[in-house]
Amino acid sequence: MEEAESSDARLAQWLHAARDGDVNAFEAFYAATIRKVLPVARRICGDAHGDDALADAYFQAWSSLHSFDISRGNALAWLTLIVRSRARDIMRKERFRHAGQHGAPDFEPDDCACPSAGPEDMAQAMQQKNALHRAINVLAPGQQLLVRLAYFQDCSHGEMAKQTGQPLGTVKTVMRRTHRQLRTLMEPQSGLT
Repeated sequence: MEEAESSDARLAQWLHAARDGDVNAFEAFYAATIRKVLPVARRICGDAHGDDALADAYFQAWSSLHSFDISRGNALAWLTLIVRSRARDIMRKERFRHAGQHGAPDFEPDDCACPSAGPEDMAQAMQQKNALHRAINVLAPGQQLLVRLAYFQDCSHGEMAKQTGQPLGTVKTVMRRTHRQLRTLMEPQSGLT
């Protein structure tokens, strides 16, 4: 127990030093925490996106060092919360990128040409893309704005709340409702596909 408290105190010291501009302190924080949060990211995103989630999380941690408050929790818990948030954002973007299709691949490298894609496959992909755009256009203007901020400008929920002036909880609720609505609109029987 005493060792854990000592470790928490050391992590907090590094974050406070990094907030004051000490890059080496942040590197020490990174080295001490990466093995602890890597499994969290991979459990949510899998191997294909886990490293991306971690890169985003550490960048956010560095960018928001001022928000760390030892009185509200320990440094590892703060970082883990950020990792979970970034990992979930990546998975939401992947689901949206695949238009909510079940069985969509977990990872598609952009530079990988699919040799079996023929005209029929390309036509089907174009139809799905068009259906997605039609589904987005059916949404209420506020929902359209949030979708565009989230997926075309890569904004987090917090950034969307700040840009729209809406409470964070409202943004999250509207986005959940919007995802359900888009899935329904994208189903073949909806007439949009």
